[in-house]
Amino acid sequence: MKDRQNAILALKTLSKKYKHEVGTQSMTLLANILQDDQIDLQLSQLILETLLNIITYDADSDKGVLLIMVYCFVFNTFVCSLEQLSLSQDISVQFTKLYIKNKEHVHTVLELIAKTNFNVRCSAIRFLTALLTNYTPKLQDIIYESGPVGFSKLLVLLEDKNDVILNDALSLFKILTRSNAYIQGVVAFENGFERLLQIIIRKCSRNEDVIITECLSVLLNLLENNESNQMCFRGNSYIPRL
Repeated sequence: MKDRQNAILALKTLSKKYKHEVGTQSMTLLANILQDDQIDLQLSQLILETLLNIITYDADSDKGVLLIMVYCFVFNTFVCSLEQLSLSQDISVQFTKLYIKNKEHVHTVLELIAKTNFNVRCSAIRFLTALLTNYTPKLQDIIYESGPVGFSKLLVLLEDKNDVILNDALSLFKILTRSNAYIQGVVAFENGFERLLQIIIRKCSRNEDVIITECLSVLLNLLENNESNQMCFRGNSYIPRL
């Protein structure tokens, strides 16, 4: 068991710089281990952090390419630099598609979000947010298909008293609720407006503007171009409270 942890720790270190190599060789293997072994929470955390490195587009890693573009006057070289920049982003999306090819892998992340271990929950929320960022419509469909059980694991995050968890959860909901009327409807039906307003009321007394702003962004997503949610919001007298 210790040898396996050390091996994955090494992969995590390598994945920061060698996303393509680590992802190509180990993405499916890591996803399967994560799905099959959720008892070892430290191992789960390491795998989630490694997977996050693999699918996260790192703009800083392309600074060298950008500098070349600034000083480049030869057309062919300029095109090559643009292709390099595009390739880095494309790799992140391709590895995201590989991970979610098996929907159970996404369900595993939802299960890990429901764990009580702080580090595992944080890592799972951030990984799911990265998946959503890279391939929003498909991830929205998978989460919607997970039904009430899947949504309950996410919505309970809005009641978490830990600001790190709460802030990460709001970042996730900003993407999850974007331009998807079905998900917007589920969140509203599952008392989403009340949960968000409770956060705003609680944080207003402490002048915690960042979290309040995030809540308002999610509220805007839920209401924008959604007549049913707008009627619900007005009908429950949320406007005076806001």
